[in-house]
Amino acid sequence: MILRAIPAREAALFSRGIPVLSVQDGERSSLEEICSITSSDERAMDRYFFDFYNSEGPVLDEQGQLFETKERAKTEALRILHDVAHEEMPDRDLVKLTVKVRSHTGAQLFEASLILTSGWSA
Repeated sequence: MILRAIPAREAALFSRGIPVLSVQDGERSSLEEICSITSSDERAMDRYFFDFYNSEGPVLDEQGQLFETKERAKTEALRILHDVAHEEMPDRDLVKLTVKVRSHTGAQLFEASLILTSGWSA
């Protein structure tokens, strides 16, 4: 199998969640193999894992997601908090949510928490 650098167009599609496969000499390359090789003008993407915690316990991310920068991973963590809070808040008076971002080595890189309370005053 011959691995090649991903052209910028394919890398852009992949970063938006669109699968890209390279076929070279009749063999299919995995997305992992394709993304691990970049040309000098393309940036390598790192895999980040988003572990989610709420009152029901942890939900550990086993697959992770590829992002170009830590800031993009931070934005994804905050989006996860927003989406889950939107789903859970109407049914509860107290919601505590946490997302912890890990690197591919398991090191925690970022943590964001959200505590929402609601209740009638009178």
